[in-house]
Amino acid sequence: SSSSSSSSSPPPHPYAVAQPAPVARASEVRVRQHVNPLARKWQVPVLLEGDWYARAFAEPSLPLVLDVGCAKGHFCLDLAGARRGEANVLGLEIRRPLVSLANARREALGLDNCHFIACNANVDAERILGDALAHAAGLELVTVQFPDPHFKRRHKKRRVLTPEVAGLLAARLAPGGALFAQSDVREVCEDMREVLAATPGLAPAAGH
Repeated sequence: SSSSSSSSSPPPHPYAVAQPAPVARASEVRVRQHVNPLARKWQVPVLLEGDWYARAFAEPSLPLVLDVGCAKGHFCLDLAGARRGEANVLGLEIRRPLVSLANARREALGLDNCHFIACNANVDAERILGDALAHAAGLELVTVQFPDPHFKRRHKKRRVLTPEVAGLLAARLAPGGALFAQSDVREVCEDMREVLAATPGLAPAAGH
């Protein structure tokens, strides 16, 4: 018998970018609206170089703002533009095409205090924050805005702001830091409020 000389290629890493691609317009980027972060493919940790944080920002020692589920990055880009020289803004998003678009917009705007990572926050937030806070003055603000509601009862466990993630973020916040969460879905708002209320180290802001 003889063995075949051909070999199959390993499956691509879910966040890997094999070749640089032309910058796409927002209308050209098509992605799944809903992603199951518990699926096996999204349990693979993101690939990051050891010095990624120092290379991502011109002034890595600035306080950090983290936006979890940043989508196309509009909020991050606006905030980074308003806070140049004051804070670095890092956006996390599980859908890689949106991250590619956001980073392209950042480059076009010439923002050196903003960066986006394609990752599963439920899997990678601890590692990412560990790397970040080895450089940054502190985690000043975390935002979770209009997350995927995962309406079906059996899909509730897919929501991004789990007790585990909330606990991790609260533990990493600098003294006086804030965690801001909002949604346009009442059920999701109530769920996030319950999670945050039960998270040690967090207290409602005045009027909330």
